[in-house]
Amino acid sequence: MRPDIEHIEPLKNFSVEDFADWLSHGFKDWHSDGVMKAFAPLNYFVGRLGGLTNNLKDIYDVFSGSAQMNFRFGIAQAISDLPTVRQSVPIIRSFLHLAGRINAREIFPVIVKQDFSNFFKMLEHNEGQELFALTLGIVAGMSPHHSAGDVMRLLVDSRFFRYNYAPMAFIALCRAEPKEFPEHLRFLRRHFTKLHQKEGTNNAFITARRFVKYVDPAIIEDKLWQIDFKDDNWLVTAMTVNEFDKKS
Repeated sequence: MRPDIEHIEPLKNFSVEDFADWLSHGFKDWHSDGVMKAFAPLNYFVGRLGGLTNNLKDIYDVFSGSAQMNFRFGIAQAISDLPTVRQSVPIIRSFLHLAGRINAREIFPVIVKQDFSNFFKMLEHNEGQELFALTLGIVAGMSPHHSAGDVMRLLVDSRFFRYNYAPMAFIALCRAEPKEFPEHLRFLRRHFTKLHQKEGTNNAFITARRFVKYVDPAIIEDKLWQIDFKDDNWLVTAMTVNEFDKKS
């Protein structure tokens, strides 16, 4: 059963701070012994079929436009308020998944702050690096929006970025700013170079296939001459290879 307007009545006039508090307590309960009461008074609608993130999106979808905006900003506020301790990591993960599910770009200013990057420094169980990879993936998922390009560049410039993230970052940048794809190639060149040195170019066709899916052929034709055919020719070569060729 999904919630309707009657069920969300107690929350419909929530402020940003109210949503931040409700979501924070909900996730804390969810990741502790209080799972049965998590997200009360709507606890009967979470943890059901579809998973927690989808259940919360179902709740979000019932709200009006202004309440949805407060909900999204509430996510950003709650993330900003979380202390940089290991106990916050599962809660951060949950917030990031929810933000990605409802396209809450309001989190962008928060995740590029120095305070948030302190989470990426956590070494125990490699949690920091995993959290960085998740953050990168969430931003990439929202990359059709132009502002995702600036956030992605900041993440790429971070010391936590690894060369094997280059294909994801490139496609995210191309989706956000398709006309600038030659610049994206230059920006990521050192990472692609290392990737191809370490792992070869056998999987480059996957990146090429996604590239031609998201960048209009007319743009490719118009801008292709701007790439460096000495260092970036792997993309052109990969665009001529299909999956059948790689298996034969």
